Amino acid sequence: MNTYYYSDGSDEIQAILRNGFVDNMKERDTGRLGVYVADAPGEPDPDFPDDELLEITLPAQIDTSDWRLVVPEKPCRWQEWRIPARIVNKQAKVRQLTKEQWEQAWAKYKDAQKLKAIESRGKKLSRANRNTEPDPEIIRQNAAAFEQLALKWRDSLTGEIAETELGIAVIYMILDYFDCDNSSDLYFCDLLAAVEEKLRLTDIKFHGLAGLPKKRDLGRN
Repeated sequence: MNTYYYSDGSDEIQAILRNGFVDNMKERDTGRLGVYVADAPGEPDPDFPDDELLEITLPAQIDTSDWRLVVPEKPCRWQEWRIPARIVNKQAKVRQLTKEQWEQAWAKYKDAQKLKAIESRGKKLSRANRNTEPDPEIIRQNAAAFEQLALKWRDSLTGEIAETELGIAVIYMILDYFDCDNSSDLYFCDLLAAVEEKLRLTDIKFHGLAGLPKKRDLGRN
């Protein structure tokens, strides 16, 4: 079931309840007539205390998409339709809401819109997160390039390849690059801990730095 709302003055509402709807809105482009309805009840206006609200329920199988109003120059907070009166009179269930029911319907609509906004933001964040997920192939290429660089790293004193064993070559390259003088430096300790954690999380094939010699034991600059 699809629910719509129609508000008007008390006399007009009572006439509709007695005699049914009449086409009261013309589409500007096509000239087609219909009854203006919305999917929101709107807020009761204290400046129009005589206004009353009708709830209109149409069967779900009735497609109202062709009667949907889209007015770009006049954005609306809710969706609007111009449905032919013959459809409403023949197919719809219509009931008049009390002022209290009107206020409750409006509160329920606002709550539903807030929930949709939250869900929409969540979906956008989810899409953004998906779009920013690392590319596994790029990670693989970066890891291969990193390993190749480590194995090409040269000893600053001898000019020779620093190390041929990958695990030791990596730690030598990192420590040499950051110019860590000795393993007692807090900077060294923090860096080593960060590298070990990163290697643990990414499961790089030389499996972390545990058991590798300290820089001071490498006998190099």
